Formats: sequence, C-alpha cells, structure tokens
Amino acid sequence: MTFSTEPTDTSRKTVSRGALYVGVAQAWRMALSFVSAVVFARLLMPSDFGLVAMVAPVVAFAALIQDLGLTQATVQRETVTQSLLGALFWLNVCAGAVLSLALIALAPALAAFYDQPQIIALATAFSAVIFLTSLQNQHLAIMSRRMEFLRISVIEASAASLGFIAGLIVAYVYASYWALLAASLVTALSSTVLFWTFSGWRPGHSSFGGAFKEIAGFSSGLTGHALFTYLARNLDDVLIGRYHGADALGFYDRAYKLLLLPLNQISMPLGRVMIPLLSRLRSERDRYVAVYLEASTYLMIVTQPTIVILVVFADEVFLVLLGERWVVAAPIFQVLGICGLQQIFTNTFFWLFVSQGRAKELFQLSVFRAVTACGAFVIGLPWGPLGVATAYAISDIFLRMPVQVKVLTRNGPLSLGVLTGSLLPHLAATIATAIAALTVAYTVTLTAWVFILTVVLCNLVYLGCLALFVDKRIMLHKSLGRVLAKA
Repeated sequence: MTFSTEPTDTSRKTVSRGALYVGVAQAWRMALSFVSAVVFARLLMPSDFGLVAMVAPVVAFAALIQDLGLTQATVQRETVTQSLLGALFWLNVCAGAVLSLALIALAPALAAFYDQPQIIALATAFSAVIFLTSLQNQHLAIMSRRMEFLRISVIEASAASLGFIAGLIVAYVYASYWALLAASLVTALSSTVLFWTFSGWRPGHSSFGGAFKEIAGFSSGLTGHALFTYLARNLDDVLIGRYHGADALGFYDRAYKLLLLPLNQISMPLGRVMIPLLSRLRSERDRYVAVYLEASTYLMIVTQPTIVILVVFADEVFLVLLGERWVVAAPIFQVLGICGLQQIFTNTFFWLFVSQGRAKELFQLSVFRAVTACGAFVIGLPWGPLGVATAYAISDIFLRMPVQVKVLTRNGPLSLGVLTGSLLPHLAATIATAIAALTVAYTVTLTAWVFILTVVLCNLVYLGCLALFVDKRIMLHKSLGRVLAKA
C-alpha cells in the first residue's frame, strides 16, 4: 500500500508559506546560535571550544554516514510505501548504533592523537547524539515530503531552545566544555521525541527488495557526497588542532561558527522547502527555473549585505560581543566572510542536483571539492589558522566555484547564461555595499547609532543596485505587490 506522504498542493501560496515558516524558525535558531556563541565565549575558555572542536570532525563524520543519503532519497522519490519506509528507518538505526559504538571504541586513539585525555569521555558522550539523530531521520523525511514546514520549524526551533537552556545552565554552574555537549545532547533528544510525536508514523513491516534496491544507487551517491563534503569541512580542524593546539583551534572554530556555520544553517533548512518542491516540478522546466532563481535571489538579499557589514567591522564586532581575548580571531572571520559571500549561492546547487536525481555528478563534484580544499588546508597550515582560512578562501573562489557552476549547468534545465545573468547583479550589489561600508568605516567614528544606520544604508544600497537590473527589478516589484496585497 502507498503511505500517505504527499503534499496537498505545490502552489506558490504553499511554497511562500513554507518558506516563511522556515525563515522565521531559522532566524530564531540563528539568533539563538549567535547569542549562545557570545554567552558561551564569555563563560568558557578558548581551550574548551578547542577540545570540542577536536571531537567534532569525528562526530560530524558519523552523523553524515548514519543518514546514508536515505532522508533525501525519501523526499526526492515520487512515491514511497510503508514497507520501504520501515526498511529505510531500520537501516538508519543500525548505522547509527554501529557508528556510536565505533566512536566509543576510537575515543582513546583520538585522545592520544591530540594528546588530550579529556577527549575519551567527551567522545563517548557525543556517541549518544549520533544514535538519537538516527532515530528521527525518516520521521523528518516524511514531514518534509508532506511539506509540513510549520511543524518542522516549530520542532527544530523548540529543540534548539531547549538545548541552549541546558548548555547555559551547565556553563554557568560548571564553566566547562561539558556545556557544549549538554546543548547538543538535549537538542538531539528533544527533536527526536517531537518528530516521533508529530509525524504520526511508526515503523512497521519492512521490505528490502524492489524500490529499496532502486533507492540504493541514489542514496549511495548522496552518501559519497556527504563523505567528501565532511572531509573538506573538517580536515582543517584536525590539522590546526594537531599542529597548532587547542587555543588556535578555538579561535578558528569561533570564527568559522560565527559565519560559515550560520550560512549553512540557512541554506539547509530552506532546502527542505525547495527540494520537495523542485522534485515535483522537474517536468515543468520554466517553472522549475523560475522558482529556483527567485528563492536564491531572496536568500542572497537576506544574507550578503549582512556578511559585508560583519566583514568590514569584524574587529569591533568581536571586541563588543565576545571580548578582547577573541579579537585575534577577527582576521580569520574576515577571510571566511569573503568566501561566504559566494558560498551562500553555491550551497543552493545541492537543491538542484538532488531534485534532478543527479547524485552521481554530485558525488564526483564533491570528490573534486574535497581534494582541492584539503590541498589548500595543507598549503596554508604553516601560517596557522589565518593561513588555512586564506588558502581555503582563495581556492574556493577561483577554483571550486567556477567548476561547480560548469558541472551544474552542463545538464539540467538551468543554463549557464541564465545562472550567470542571475548572479552578476548580486556581484555588483555586493561590491557597491562593500564600498558604502568601507566609506563609513574610514570616515566616521563608529558608535551604536552609526552602526545601525550603516546596516540600513548598506541594505538600501544593495537593493538599489539590484533594482538597476530589469529582471531583479521585476522580481522585487512582484514581491512588493504581493506583500501590499496581503496588507
């Protein structure tokens, strides 16, 4: 029998509503993440963040492997059955259990590698987070297929809030790295309970034949992509921690998490709206392209001016928010911020590859990205965290981004000309915004009111520059019209 996992409609109203729910929830999570970064930086030492960052690459690896690409396979597939969902669920759980035990077994070796005995207990505790996550993957996938974005948004925002509260209590009472573990553990536990409660699905009869075998090829490509993406995003932490110590890794980790991690947290939840929708629009080429270009345009409007402002005023931001001891991380933040300006749209390419069923190409591209990123990490390592960040940013902008664009547009409904035509206005707007921010930085004494006015100015400059281009002007005008009509 076919399990009821289909959305009632894919109209613009449904998509807009879903994007709104995801946007509000993610804004809350980002604000919470930002506040937690500031509060924990005040309560904990850089070495505490460094210790957790030493364990994080292994935990991230296990988290990626235990999913096995099955969550996206469930979302992307045209139809799913109860028996297929059961098979995917139990496969996820078995993978989570095996990887949790593997992390416990590897904990002593990890502690010896970094010469930090505290890592044994920390890695063992993080294994619970991996297993808990494996219990919720298919429930999240089912709700994503149904486009139940309001429920998903409420669940994730609530879980993040509970995790923050738990971490804050532990940090205040013990001032220890265990606060960061407490936040992750409570978030995973609460989200698992809530997804089971509100998805309405329980695993039943399982079948490992037929459709399961068809999914295996698609999910294996996504798993390969996840593996190499993990390598590209975590080897820098391993190398810095091994050769420059916990303090250096703590500074690098804060700079990364204050910028690139929030950017990834924007594109990934929005992908939960876009991937199910685009998967169902594959047969409508023009609508498919229009929906993607509109979503990526608004994503860049929301994020790029803010990134420019934070990069220009990084020293002041770190001094005011985190304290004087963290200012040394500001140059790392600036370099990663420049890289983040283009990653905010290249991250959306994942939506296109998955919705078009191009898992093999996505895997091949991830291999290239991992090899070039890891090479950059090694090249920059002698110059410390800043050298690693600089080498990574240069290779990302001038090597990986052009190749990703070429691979994406050689097949599928989105052509190189259309994609380039959509991106160039944002490049011009970003440059204009940077000029405005730098003018303020070098001509005016910065105060709280000056900073607020600069934020407003930079966003107006960005929008004004976009409005000079006909396609963007029409898009903005239509959006404004819809907003006014609802008002």
